[in-house]
Amino acid sequence: MQRSLRGSQMILSARNSKCGWIEINFGEAIRFSTDCKTRSPRAATFSCFGGYHLKNAYQLKYSHRKGDEKSSSDPMLGKAEQLFHAALGIHPDDPSAKNGLGNIYWLRGNLDAAEFFVKHAVEKARKIGIQYPEAERDLREIRREKARRAATQRPD
Repeated sequence: MQRSLRGSQMILSARNSKCGWIEINFGEAIRFSTDCKTRSPRAATFSCFGGYHLKNAYQLKYSHRKGDEKSSSDPMLGKAEQLFHAALGIHPDDPSAKNGLGNIYWLRGNLDAAEFFVKHAVEKARKIGIQYPEAERDLREIRREKARRAATQRPD
């Protein structure tokens, strides 16, 4: 996998044994997914790519900060949320979009909503016969964090 910049655009290139090289221009993917009025699988895929790109950029931007020092109101999270919702508007059962949306809620500290969406991502993936270990890991971590919060809120 290679990352490069062309102008102000981030480009991700990856070698796929079945398809050859795949190149994703995240700026174009985001623009395409927000402007696209079609309900094509391609539009949903671009929306997910854009959403994950923004979510990951947010995590990198705030990786040096702890807990409450992170900005859950950063516009990157709002834009990522829009892109995941756009993907779900095209394919309501898309496990990747559900997991991405769950991650946005997790980053904002809304663990109930995070658990809801990630749990549905895992269930849908299982139903269609695919393994989704990333979502399963996310679900475990969300539940651990909920348990930790519950334990610290109990009166002694």
